Amino acid sequence: MKNLIPDNVSKHTNVYDVLEERGLIAQCTNPEKFRELLGNEKIKFYIGFDPTADCLHIGHFIPMITMMYMQKYGYTPVFLLGGGTGEVGDPSGKADMRQVMTIETIDENCRQFKRLFDKYIDFDDEWKYEGNEGVYTPGHQNREPKPGYAVSVNNAEWIRPAKFTEFARYIGTQFNVNTMLRAECFKTRMDRDTGLSFFEFSYMLLQS
Repeated sequence: MKNLIPDNVSKHTNVYDVLEERGLIAQCTNPEKFRELLGNEKIKFYIGFDPTADCLHIGHFIPMITMMYMQKYGYTPVFLLGGGTGEVGDPSGKADMRQVMTIETIDENCRQFKRLFDKYIDFDDEWKYEGNEGVYTPGHQNREPKPGYAVSVNNAEWIRPAKFTEFARYIGTQFNVNTMLRAECFKTRMDRDTGLSFFEFSYMLLQS
């Protein structure tokens, strides 16, 4: 195993306590229930990364360290690459629309992300996402991941095949535009002369 977290990193045995001790938990809706869950079950958990460049930056550091700790304590990280959501890009914190990348650039950035994470995270590379029967049904895997190993999946596999009218009908009807516009990332952009394009507005739905 390549995990760089030492065995004697903490006196605690519950990973929640370890993460809290290391300053990696800022907010939690129900700390006691979450701590109980982590103490009783080796859960799967996911962290998503939109491939906006071909390398990691400081904003990826905390999620990566958290993944390493969780894996060290026997949980299964799901490394979610945003090959689909990355086609739009998260408008949060952006004064103007992100530069639109080609599909080839996005896919190459995804490959580079995976190569970089391979240096720090142990992946079960024989595990595969096998798609689904229609975009809005649960996907299938070839088997359960090996215990303690991470898996990698790209949301382009289910977002890119989606048809716009189907997406609008089955997903779009579940979202209230008035509620969405109260999100800080949208409010900030709406107050600017550049405004917010429908292209960017769709990010929240794709991410969900």
